[in-house]
Amino acid sequence: MLRLKLSKQGFKAIKVCFIFLFTVFVLGYFTPILCTALILLLFRDEKRVITDPDSCLPPCDGIVESIKKDIALDSVTENEYKDKKWNKIEIKNGITDIHVCRSPIEGTVKHIYYNPGLSGEQNIFYKKRESLIIVISGKTEIIIEHVSQNSLQSVSCYVKTGDLLKIGQKYANQNLGGYVNMYLPVEHELDVLESQKLISAETVVSKLEKLHNDFLKEIQ
Repeated sequence: MLRLKLSKQGFKAIKVCFIFLFTVFVLGYFTPILCTALILLLFRDEKRVITDPDSCLPPCDGIVESIKKDIALDSVTENEYKDKKWNKIEIKNGITDIHVCRSPIEGTVKHIYYNPGLSGEQNIFYKKRESLIIVISGKTEIIIEHVSQNSLQSVSCYVKTGDLLKIGQKYANQNLGGYVNMYLPVEHELDVLESQKLISAETVVSKLEKLHNDFLKEIQ
């Protein structure tokens, strides 16, 4: 007896086909126009000017949903990160925001972690909380966690461990939006507030130069 088993990519392709056929059935001839508009919306990009190369900038456009200070990091298993305390900035990258993600600092991609999240079972739109975590090490160490809230959202990552990133350099794309959690060491003084609109590569999240000068004063 022949058994048909699909890969993860196959299931994603079926979901896309299902949505396309449903849209054709509902909208008819307007479907190509809608698809073209959706592609232009999701994959648009624009040139950004680095406002302050000595600062930590947002990895994506979006709204600051919450700020949590002095918390533990549970999503990474290595002790070098779990034993530290972090300031967490939760950013909502909405469907109308530009989905291109840029490096918040200049540094090396130290680690990349992938968490498949929860299984979907019978609901193809199940909120599975799939996540991709990237650790960038430079003047400081920044941890960026991309979280997909449903099976349509995903992250296209362009980099690998060991790659050197310039500040503002593109490293990923948030397909259909999602949440981006940014973890900074607790000694960082944050220059953003909850509900604030962030622009990647332009809004200053924390001034690294001030952090560096404070460190020099402590060791003198």
